Amino acid sequence: MARLRPELAPVSRRHLVARRDWRQFLGVILSLVERLYGHVLGDEMRGRLQAAVRLAAESEPTGRINPDYSNIALMHAWLGGSAGLASTASLVNGVATQVSRDGDIAEYNSPTYDAISLMASCLLADFSTSADLRGLGMLVREKIAARLSTVWHPELALQAGPYSRAYGLDPRLYVSLMSVLMAAIDVPAAGPNRLDNTTTHVHDLYFLPLFQRVCASLRGVIAPRPVSAARRHEQRFGDIVATSVVEPGLIIGWEHGRRSRFALDQYAPFAMYSRDGFLGVRTRADTDWVDVVETAPKVFELRCARREGPDIKHDTAALTVVASKSPITNDNEMLFGEVTLQFPGIVVEVRLAR
Repeated sequence: MARLRPELAPVSRRHLVARRDWRQFLGVILSLVERLYGHVLGDEMRGRLQAAVRLAAESEPTGRINPDYSNIALMHAWLGGSAGLASTASLVNGVATQVSRDGDIAEYNSPTYDAISLMASCLLADFSTSADLRGLGMLVREKIAARLSTVWHPELALQAGPYSRAYGLDPRLYVSLMSVLMAAIDVPAAGPNRLDNTTTHVHDLYFLPLFQRVCASLRGVIAPRPVSAARRHEQRFGDIVATSVVEPGLIIGWEHGRRSRFALDQYAPFAMYSRDGFLGVRTRADTDWVDVVETAPKVFELRCARREGPDIKHDTAALTVVASKSPITNDNEMLFGEVTLQFPGIVVEVRLAR
């Protein structure tokens, strides 16, 4: 059974930047201001900026940042290295171990945080004096660039799912940081037709000049391959399996096995795009986990579990499907172009993107 209603606002303000991570975002920004423009700001201002950057790095609670929290871990590695903090060595080793073991960053394939991780990898690779930091930056940059060169569709101008963290499902309806980064390195990328104060995440455009200055080394390294025939990319993180399929007029991505609830409200375990529109799966407040399983070519089954506990309020629907237009819905089945979603025993709500 599926219910149909307009899509609600995709992201609340609390998701713009996690408050606990202000040190990393502000620290990196202040560090780059000092490095790029300190010569015109004067010695006093330059000294204050350097002190603020060091304070941002030193005030980070020991052990708070998990190496799997890729974008924050990489930014903090840069800040700690810049401040000469020996305490960041274990974090650097942890991220390097995870990426070497799995073959990609743990915060996998995010239209928002891939861009931050790539920016941090460029800072580490191109501006660090430590061999360990440079090595980490080059490793991360190589792995993300190789993946994006495969899953990015040059004609549709976006990356195939699944997305570990996505603020929106269609970058033509909001400002995606990956679109901003790709534009900065001269790779065509989808973006919204209208830019004003009502455009979701319009503030992320401020990253454009920063990406142009810091990420120039990505030009030619991220080189999306033309799509003349179907290709498939599979990424494993232990029991987690993420699969992306790129075809001439279609991209599909899905994932199963993820059991972490970190940023689950931003998770998109299934997404498909074609020239005719898009369809994606979102979790709900009472979702514990969701799996998407390919049962036949372009046929996928949704499975999920709901949270339990005295404070958990269950909604009628178990999952949300966001679509650019109304899919054809039958009992426990949804058809959208070439793709079929099946959801036996699950109530799914459909929201139309706007």
